[in-house]
Amino acid sequence: MTIIPFGVNFSASSAPAGTMRAEDFGGRFPWARPGDGGGQEDPEFIVCNFALGDIRNNLRTMLIIEGRVHVESYLAATGVLAGFAAQRALFDRLSSLSADRRVGQVMVATTRRGDKFFFGDMLNDALIARRAEERRLKIWPLAFDAAISAGMKPASTPRLETLFGYVAGRISEPFFPSPETKPGASAEDLLTLFWPLARQAFEGRLSARILPDDELKVVSQHWRPVVLGFVAVDCLIEAAKVMPPAKALAILMESAIYGSKVDPAAVESGGREARRAAGDRRG
Repeated sequence: MTIIPFGVNFSASSAPAGTMRAEDFGGRFPWARPGDGGGQEDPEFIVCNFALGDIRNNLRTMLIIEGRVHVESYLAATGVLAGFAAQRALFDRLSSLSADRRVGQVMVATTRRGDKFFFGDMLNDALIARRAEERRLKIWPLAFDAAISAGMKPASTPRLETLFGYVAGRISEPFFPSPETKPGASAEDLLTLFWPLARQAFEGRLSARILPDDELKVVSQHWRPVVLGFVAVDCLIEAAKVMPPAKALAILMESAIYGSKVDPAAVESGGREARRAAGDRRG
């Protein structure tokens, strides 16, 4: 897939150098908590930081077109990755429940073309904070706070009901967030293209390879959507330099909502079109 160079772009050199500063977003990263040893960092502190840097820096590089980062594609990519990771973390938690407790937690809808999408309050709650202690763990409050810090007026905040409704109304189509935006590819294509990068980072196959063999190298499912949420925060703050922060928030969040509903089998097999093509060859 080729990212098409249209829409808004910003200079590839405009990104801040070095690691994103956690204090810019309300304090230390939430995975920087004391470990069981007392006074020690959580065992996942280092690998989460590695994953954050690996995904942000590589994703940004992969979206540079003619020396500039394609901002709408960047927002859509970080959003759909964060939403999909939230779904995977939720499904991981549900897998530990008994079969009778899992019934009705997530609903599956199948389109006429045979594509599956997931719906339900638990999926929505994976994106939205229902309690104060979740505000730095979920994509919506993280992105909302970033947009406010970038100058968004509360009155211009996109309504969540509108964002969810927009996604639900276009779920069976190649999905693009917000009709007036122009990412270089559909949300599903961006997810299919960049999810392998996220997996490599989370599974310790990039920077974490330098750690000693006896140290933890894998980011748990719990922290993966949080790490991607902070990648999205970084992207939104940068995007707000060249577009209204409310628009950036809408692009990011609609992409996250879509990502939370996508069939994982379609993503892992290279996308729905690749799976259909394989089916046609078998036929």
